[in-house]
Amino acid sequence: MRPHESALLRTHPRARTVGTEQWRGSLEEEGFVFPETAVRFLAEFFGLSAPGHGVTRAREALEFGPLLCVGEAGRFGEVGAAHGRIVAPIGELDGRWFPGVDDGGTICFVGSVLKVFGVGDAGWRASSSDTCPFVWGK
Repeated sequence: MRPHESALLRTHPRARTVGTEQWRGSLEEEGFVFPETAVRFLAEFFGLSAPGHGVTRAREALEFGPLLCVGEAGRFGEVGAAHGRIVAPIGELDGRWFPGVDDGGTICFVGSVLKVFGVGDAGWRASSSDTCPFVWGK
């Protein structure tokens, strides 16, 4: 089991694989870069959503689909370059945040700042409770 799976599989317990070709080419032409960690994640979770589990925040559903990030390639590229990471989009949250995963498997949210939650399952647990250990770009 890969690190990100245990928290997400509680919501979607069936492992599955979907093709990435239908969205990957057009987004790469726009300027997005997809490290293997992002491709593997999206091959399993593309098109699904996960509910937020926060009490006062982070209650919105997170939608998994990089097509929700069309037009944001510049923002992902700038954030990644500023922090020495390749950050790929994996979805959208609340119209203000774009969840991403970097080339090391770290879960982050790209918005007006970069919120970094952690690697794998710990990162998903932190993101669903809005417990953010690092905020870059303030």
